[in-house]
Amino acid sequence: MKLSRNHLIFVLGVAALFAISVWATRALFTTENVGANDFYPRWIGAQVYWQEGIDPYSQTATERIQRDMYNGRLARPDEDQVLFVYPFYTIFLLLPLTWLPLDYTWIQAIWLVTLQFSFIGAIFLLLRLVEWPPLPLWLLTGMLLWAVVFYHNARNIILGQFAALVFLCLVVSASSTPARISRSRCRANRQPTRHRNTSAANWPRIMLRALW
Repeated sequence: MKLSRNHLIFVLGVAALFAISVWATRALFTTENVGANDFYPRWIGAQVYWQEGIDPYSQTATERIQRDMYNGRLARPDEDQVLFVYPFYTIFLLLPLTWLPLDYTWIQAIWLVTLQFSFIGAIFLLLRLVEWPPLPLWLLTGMLLWAVVFYHNARNIILGQFAALVFLCLVVSASSTPARISRSRCRANRQPTRHRNTSAANWPRIMLRALW
């Protein structure tokens, strides 16, 4: 199926925003804060598997990861052993990043921005999934910003954890499953006398209830 002109503009716009975000993240963050410690061991494990055929769970891969993260030495018994403890299918998620001819500051920036976009994309899909009424622009902007800067989400992004990507995959799965609640069924079960007021004037009260 061919993309319409609006869809093409949207895709190109998202791609451009992603590229700009990666450049800005590298320039302002990853060049001075090389890290994402939950991502790096899995990236190296995937890299040695795809490029050298080494088992990511092997001692050889573990020592490679440790020497990279501990400035050329192996981890002491009282330190994080930085094992490749994630499921094997993780190497397929990271496959595109294992062959990019870029230094780690770029790889880290790409991954962090991917996690940010995963959170934001999941929010959009969730709103569509539950058929939420259109939100005021200020509220939608605040919600998307909160999805990234909220402590647990921000920590997930900074450490390079996979939870944001898993969250997006779960929402995509729920959005495409045949078991999705139909709109007609929702209408049949809706009680007019208990209809929720979703006007812009009522949103501060709704947000306060959600927070407290």
